[in-house]
Amino acid sequence: MRTRRRPLAIAGTASAALHAATLLAMAWVPQIRWPEPPIAVEVRAPHRVTPKVAPPAAGLPGSEETRPQPPAPRAAATRKPAKKGPGPAVAKPAPLPPPPSTADLRPFAPGDAKIVILLRTDRLRKSPYKDSVQALLEALPDYRTLLAGTGLSPLDDFDALLIATANPFDVTATFLAARHRADPRIHKALAQRIMPTWDPRTIRYLTPTLSVLTRPDGAGRIDAVAAPGYPLPAPPVPSPSGADGGVDETARWLDDLARFDRIAGEDGGPSMMVTVSDLASLLHLQQGLPTPLDGSLAATADPNPALRLRMTFTDEGEATLFEAEWPAIVKRWRASALLLGLGGMLDGLTVKREGVVLEVSGRIAGTQVALALSWAKALLPRAREAAATDDPADGGTLQTDGAKAPVDSGGG
Repeated sequence: MRTRRRPLAIAGTASAALHAATLLAMAWVPQIRWPEPPIAVEVRAPHRVTPKVAPPAAGLPGSEETRPQPPAPRAAATRKPAKKGPGPAVAKPAPLPPPPSTADLRPFAPGDAKIVILLRTDRLRKSPYKDSVQALLEALPDYRTLLAGTGLSPLDDFDALLIATANPFDVTATFLAARHRADPRIHKALAQRIMPTWDPRTIRYLTPTLSVLTRPDGAGRIDAVAAPGYPLPAPPVPSPSGADGGVDETARWLDDLARFDRIAGEDGGPSMMVTVSDLASLLHLQQGLPTPLDGSLAATADPNPALRLRMTFTDEGEATLFEAEWPAIVKRWRASALLLGLGGMLDGLTVKREGVVLEVSGRIAGTQVALALSWAKALLPRAREAAATDDPADGGTLQTDGAKAPVDSGGG
């Protein structure tokens, strides 16, 4: 049974963090079920009332009663004020590191990918958002296809995930690359999956610690330059003319892919990175805002995450217009009836422009991030109904174009 798709409603001025969560959802889902507008609630914080102190009693008017007066205080001895020393040193809090740098993730994805997402799950599993991110990943169709029923966790058993798609409305267009331990349990669990009949993708193992899920054309590119088993080839030598054939391009792509997680490998680096290209083909901003040509995002998983969003526009005029509209964007975000509890999410962000590039950076309160993750999971549609007839959790051997996927029986 096929579900009827509704147009994807996208807030034209979503915050960088929620924008990244929306992109993550777009990579798998064909529709979004928007919530009904919430009821406005005024929360009044209780306040302390300072008790009034009654003035001291005084003699009645006209009364001739004389009350004994307290003895006059003795004059205090005059003392010179003691010289004050420098006092204990107060340690100043260390300045927070700047937001992480963005990067172009397109070299790690198939050439037609428009959305590429890198998740450092080894960092997310140590963050305050582990449970929320785990629940969000488990709500995605590819979790059901690959991991449901295996006992594997996308955060605990994988160290990095690269997700790319050329069509966010088609789950079978999603390319996945997973960095994991050289654990035979992981290889065995993946090899025993049966892909649904509507999903043509297949698994290839490039190294004992790197597996990919790709469409048949991607698998064919890999097979053309790789031997069975763990086929990662040596990096190609560029031809003197600078014109590389398809084999060389594929070998170079696989060489880049083998190190995709190193781009976020520095200490304190981002836990999530996103690259979006040809943005106008995916959405169009309303209210007179220009749509960027492309964008890139990097965000940490700190208690109050830092983020940096860079957007490239057609010309400086468009970038200047978006910069000038930023205060109005923040105001409309605060006033949105759909953003229950998220009105202050943009308050810690600043915007600056350099030519055609506009950068939004700063930090977001952790409470806002946790709530945004809950919203993201609630907006995901239910599992695809077609999966009911092709349940990948039933077990079996993953079909890889007629060849059984190799399983590593070794240790680390």
